[in-house]
Order: sequence, then C-alpha cells, then structure tokens
Amino acid sequence: MIGHPRFATARVAALLCTFLPFVLAGCTTRSPERPRAAAATTTGTEATTVTNSTSASPASLAQRAPASRDWIAAEEIVGAELPETNPAFANWPVRPLVDYRALQILDSVPMEIVASRRSGGGTTGAERMDILLPTVGHECRLKAKKFPSDLDGFNNSPRKEIAAYMIQRILFEPEEYVVPTTLARCVPTDVWEPYHPGDGPTLDGTRCVLVITALWLQDVELPGVLLDEARFASDTVYARHRSDFNVFTYVVGHRDGRTGNFLVPQDDNHPHVFAVDNGIAFNPWVYNYFVPNWHKLRVPAVRRETVERLRALEREDLDFLFVAAQLETDDDGVMHMQTPIEVDDPDNGATFVGNRLQLGLTRKEIDQTWRRIERLLEMTGSGKIGTF
Repeated sequence: MIGHPRFATARVAALLCTFLPFVLAGCTTRSPERPRAAAATTTGTEATTVTNSTSASPASLAQRAPASRDWIAAEEIVGAELPETNPAFANWPVRPLVDYRALQILDSVPMEIVASRRSGGGTTGAERMDILLPTVGHECRLKAKKFPSDLDGFNNSPRKEIAAYMIQRILFEPEEYVVPTTLARCVPTDVWEPYHPGDGPTLDGTRCVLVITALWLQDVELPGVLLDEARFASDTVYARHRSDFNVFTYVVGHRDGRTGNFLVPQDDNHPHVFAVDNGIAFNPWVYNYFVPNWHKLRVPAVRRETVERLRALEREDLDFLFVAAQLETDDDGVMHMQTPIEVDDPDNGATFVGNRLQLGLTRKEIDQTWRRIERLLEMTGSGKIGTF
C-alpha cells in the first residue's frame, strides 16, 4: 500500500476531467448528445475491515452516503438546465450533484481545453480553465489545482476539499450549498501534455495527471463585510445564509479566513456566502494564525431546521467521509471515478492500493467532526447559541 505516492508536476488541464460531471448540466449549449456510461471496474485488493463503532463498515459505505435531495436520473443530467426562476442557483452554472453513479457516467465524456490562465491570489497554483465537451456541446469554466507531490499538503489538501463539498449533503438542501461542486479527476497525459510539456503521470503505473477541480461560480465578488450583525438581526434572509455559512465552517473546522477564500453574489438581494477554498480544515496541524478564522460560531443564532437535521444524525452517518472520492485505473492506465464500497485504510486519508486511489478523512478527523456537531447541539440546547 502506498499512502503518499510520487506526484508529477501537473496543472490546469486536470480541471477538465474533474468537472465533467457538472459542466454537462448547464453552461453554454451546443447541440448536445448523450454520453455512454463508463463501465465500473473492480479490484482484487484486500481492504481493511473496520469493526469498531467509530469506523466505517466497508460494505455499507455506498448505502450510508446521503443521496442528493436535488437528484434527477443520471441519464438526464447531460443538458439539464438549472431552473432560471430559482434565485438560489443564480451563481451556479450547473446544478450541484453528489450522486456517485451520475458522476461515473459523466466521467467518460471527452473534453478539450479552450483557454487557461492562473487565477488571482493564492500560493497553490490554482488555475482558471475554460473547457469544451464536444460530444455534449457544452463549455464551462473551472478552477483547478494540481495535487501536491505527497497527495496531501498543509495548504493544498484535495481530500479535504472534496470532503468539505460532500459533507454538505448532511447539512443542507442543494440550494443552500456554500461550497461549489468539487471533484478529483485524472486527466489523460495525451490531453495534458500539450499544455504542460514534460509533465508525466501523477502515480506510477498510470497514464494521467491528478487534479482537484471546482466549479467556477458566476456573478460573484469578494465580500466587504462577511458578517453585519445589525443586518443579521433585521434581515431574516441574510441571517439564514450567514447561519448556513458559519455552521458549515464550524462543522468542518475551517481555519483559513483570508477574504479571498469566500465569495458573495454581486446581487446583494441574494446574500449567499460561498466558501471556495477549504483545504485548511478538519483539524489541520498548521493554519493561518494571522486572520480571523471561521472555525468558531460567530453568528448569534443558527437555523432551527439545520439544528434538527444535525440532531437526527448518528456518528455512523459520517462514515461515508472515509472515502469521499475513489478512482480506479482502467486498462489504458487512466483513473476514473467509482462508487466506494470498502475502506482501505481508515487512518490514512489518501491511499493508493493496487489500482485504487481513495481520498477522504481519517478516523480521527471524522471523530473530531462529530464532536464539533455534538458541541453545536449542546450550545443550541443550552441557549448559549440561539435558534430561529
């Protein structure tokens, strides 16, 4: 088992692959065709069986993963348009999706790079990329970052970025999501190399470059003030969105409060907040000490609906985070998304076993996340934090 395999230098093109599932749903349309689903692969690698109460039961991972409440049939995702009348999705080029099977189907769609450039700010090499999916006739814009050489860096942790996106399924309805769709993807070297000469495969035995990608939101800007306490007290819609944002940052233990990591709609009538960089979360060993961080509850009250949703959870409901994403190598050496069933190593968030890559949270990180949920419930139950 390799916990931290060698990573070759990779870049923006990765963005293409990872966001295929989401780009298909919207963006610019050009006479779409329906792609075929890629066949699932299996491995003969033995997985670690976890038996104690704070660990995942491998056979139940897929069943425990919450389904998207916004789900539509996987075959209908391609070309599906967002409801124009729903302002909650005004900043989403495509609907947020989390269903494993839907992502596998869309994972097989070919892509082309139209344009790419380094995104503003940051130190992790994030890039903005425009891609074309010729077989379905869509263009879309994504943010992409290459994986660090050891799969998991202190300020570039793809596994935590994915877990932060996926955990929203137990916190919110899709229209309440605060994290743009985020996925890991492995871009074939023949697609990657023309734009990054000399870059080789990320993992030995493969023919692709791993990247973490996220949907590029539209009509958004940097916030002036993230929390206006006077407006929170007088504007229920504003309070609801700030509450959702802070509940999310508290539950994941977000510790990189730089202004550039958060975005708000240009239309202030829709006071949503988006957390677009979540790699320094889930109890990082080092974090940004020099800015106000949002791992604390800063809002005076949280939504009662969210509290009740959390109260209905059990510790085992977080077990799907052991494997927030799984990719397996096909006969051509290219890695594709697969539905996770087993946990190869519950104490290692990034593992490469045989032909299978698993990315997620460790047992300790999930336990700490559960304790934060328990503390939130204690604070609201005692009245220390109000509800509305």
